[in-house]
Amino acid sequence: MAATGNSLFPHLTTEQVSPRTTGILPAQTIRELIACGRVEAIEKITEEQIQPASIDLRLGDVAYRVRASFLPGQDCTVQDKVSELLIAKVDLTGGAVFEPGCVYIAPLREELSLPKTLRQGLIPKVRRGGSTFSPG
Repeated sequence: MAATGNSLFPHLTTEQVSPRTTGILPAQTIRELIACGRVEAIEKITEEQIQPASIDLRLGDVAYRVRASFLPGQDCTVQDKVSELLIAKVDLTGGAVFEPGCVYIAPLREELSLPKTLRQGLIPKVRRGGSTFSPG
């Protein structure tokens, strides 16, 4: 098994991850990232979560409603900011309705361990009138 030459994942073999240098990752590459442990989860990642060019991430058991959106910095972690701006803790184990216009921070059930050459983006799914979360 030879190492990939121009891959985003030079430490992995060609059998583990397809070479890719730009653009959106296709579902096959997302599956390869899961298979080689670059995307892990508390619970097994299901095929339904994998979309043609994305993966649906699941919220954890709790969300934190905070007073304002923020960016963590070098001297301030997300946890520090949540503690400082916390309005309410929301239990998500039985499902919940998020109020429109409010800011919530929620840990995810998945973890990413991506190489520096790969950047991810997150797009929150919000419906008019609030978002509904159902555990799953």
